[in-house]
Amino acid sequence: MGKFFIGIDLGGTFIKGGIVSSFGEILFSDSVKTQADLGNEKVTKNICYLITSLLEKSKMKKEDIVGVGVGVPGIIDSANGIAVCSHNLHFDNFEIKNKIEKETKLTVKIANDANLALLGETLFGAAKDCKNVVMLTLGTGVGGGAIVDGILLEGNKSAGAEFGHFVIACNGNKCSCGRNGCLEAYSSATALIQKTKDEMLKNKTSEMWQVGNLEKVNGKTAFDYANEDKTAKGIVDWYLKHLACGITNLCNIFRPKVFIIGGGISNQGEALIKPLQQLVDKEIFASEYTPKSKIVTAKLGNNAGVLGSVGLFKN
Repeated sequence: MGKFFIGIDLGGTFIKGGIVSSFGEILFSDSVKTQADLGNEKVTKNICYLITSLLEKSKMKKEDIVGVGVGVPGIIDSANGIAVCSHNLHFDNFEIKNKIEKETKLTVKIANDANLALLGETLFGAAKDCKNVVMLTLGTGVGGGAIVDGILLEGNKSAGAEFGHFVIACNGNKCSCGRNGCLEAYSSATALIQKTKDEMLKNKTSEMWQVGNLEKVNGKTAFDYANEDKTAKGIVDWYLKHLACGITNLCNIFRPKVFIIGGGISNQGEALIKPLQQLVDKEIFASEYTPKSKIVTAKLGNNAGVLGSVGLFKN
């Protein structure tokens, strides 16, 4: 029958959870509100309530569960089970692992949520059975992670693999982290939306104004009009050029077999992946002698983190 795990994906608004088999099946799932504004203890209680609810729904006992894997956004000390810093959740050196274990009497492991999504995609999704994988998640910010020779790289105190915050343009656009020219300042959905708005204001005859007004602009807008509007195509080309620069840098460092793009921007599919692959293949170091890195979109969507919980207990 395999083994069973509970995966928890802790978000700013909702906490998603599921009972997962070792074969990558989500047998039961549920969610509750996070209520981070009510404090750390309330968030912990909500997580524990969700765990109890999943057990009751599945009619499983605690003895049936190998462990609980929790994906937490922010800077996470996974070895010691501490959420060092998570602004949206107001965590500050919060010992979340111990709190959940004490309440549920289950074995708990935590990890950065992007790392958990990467584990999910590597075990059951877009990079199944691959031992060298890099992932970028393109959303409000840029997250990511790397698995090298089957090992998840987290760095000292799990504070590494912040791929959104290496510089691709010296003295470039201001990043949310305070530096200038970070990948996130060019390749996040936030950056793409801002670029789209800026270019629309410069060109009042652009077809993109058919969306109505600037408030209705999103990460799809430029892609939607790229085939019929020169301004939109220019935005997409600008975005792809900077994203490809970051991906090429990461491929030169890690040389993954598979490079996964996740987050909302990945929904552009081939319109994103095909030109990215061409740009990266052209720019990657020693391309004529070294293996290529195949760029793909994530497959598991919002379930990646829940499924990734299995990876925390694989050894």
